Amino acid sequence: EKAQLPEPIAGFRGQAFMQGYQPLSKGRSAWVSSARYRDEVYDLWVGVPGQTRKPVLKNVHPAFWVHPHTEEIYIGRYELNSKRQRRLTLWSVSKTGKLTQRDREPGSFKPLGLRQDRILYMNTSGGKVRVISLNPSPGESTPRLPTEEFLFPIGWRPLEIVYDAPKDVLYFVLRDGEKNRLCKVPFVAEYQKAEIILTVFGLIRRLRTGLDSLWIASEADFGTPQLFRLNA
Repeated sequence: EKAQLPEPIAGFRGQAFMQGYQPLSKGRSAWVSSARYRDEVYDLWVGVPGQTRKPVLKNVHPAFWVHPHTEEIYIGRYELNSKRQRRLTLWSVSKTGKLTQRDREPGSFKPLGLRQDRILYMNTSGGKVRVISLNPSPGESTPRLPTEEFLFPIGWRPLEIVYDAPKDVLYFVLRDGEKNRLCKVPFVAEYQKAEIILTVFGLIRRLRTGLDSLWIASEADFGTPQLFRLNA
């Protein structure tokens, strides 16, 4: 029997290159698109697919995360420093469209989700790769100071990373020559040893968690990216 391909999301057929589609309430969606550019430069869009809309934040990193309760969007945004160098800092866009710079530290991007009511995100600066946490709704007793939660050992340069909240573990991808290794590590500060789950000749990307599984896109044995579900 011939496999049936899924139907395209309504309003997205024939659109410019997009990444990170997320459904929102009231028929709205959030996505990142290079529609205004020729190169791999992206904007964050929010609206009803197929209707007229404008980007809510320009020149962003394609990885973003939507708070499940407030629908606030967290995303890295490129800015120019005094030396005209592009640097990523962490921003949020509220449900009403309010823009807030959450962390001014260069290299802050790729939100990973919630852990103990704090937002997790990556920071790559000073030769280090870290996972930082931030209180999204600070009060007098809970300030909005970023806190280092996990430091990758020197030499580890994860290409992809995802946080699994129910299991409290990090999954990430390391490159070793022509090989890519999918690894797993408990969320313990400065943990020095990772479990290797999968090794392939080719890419491993688009790590996602859900339905008690890990989802990845990989070129393993096919030559083109395929979707895999792992019980890792």
